[in-house]
Amino acid sequence: MSQAEPKKKILITDDDKSTTLLLSAIFKGIYQVETARSSHEAILKTHEFQPDLITSDINMPGLEGDDLLPIIRAWKPHIPVLVISGSIDPGIQEKCVDRGASGFIAKPFEKTLLREQVQKILAGKVPVSIISEKIMNEVELAICFLERKGLITREQSKEEFNKVKSRLKD
Repeated sequence: MSQAEPKKKILITDDDKSTTLLLSAIFKGIYQVETARSSHEAILKTHEFQPDLITSDINMPGLEGDDLLPIIRAWKPHIPVLVISGSIDPGIQEKCVDRGASGFIAKPFEKTLLREQVQKILAGKVPVSIISEKIMNEVELAICFLERKGLITREQSKEEFNKVKSRLKD
């Protein structure tokens, strides 16, 4: 008898508690779920939890979700980010895709559509965007943030940064 594959991990990032509870309930039992209430917390949890997918709202206090996108894209390029937002800005979807989102779903959303999009992304049917040189400063900020929080040492931060730089050269 073969062992079951471990559940994929989803990090839900939204400052609205009711949204994180709703998304957690939708994915409960299907995926392993962790939540973050800010972009800074998402950076920490990405380091600790090592998710297979991150969902992110746009409008959050401090570092907004669309600013989180290029950080995740450059720092952890294998982790897709699905934006789930109620933003009514007409260009926001295009901006998010340009900044590295693997998809965009508007709030309010249908559970079925959300689940289908997540399944497509996790199955690799949605391409992950390419890292660009211009977002390396954002990667450095994320790594410094982890270092300041005491989650990685100076040597580990140099190692992380060098890994990202080497991916740019490939």
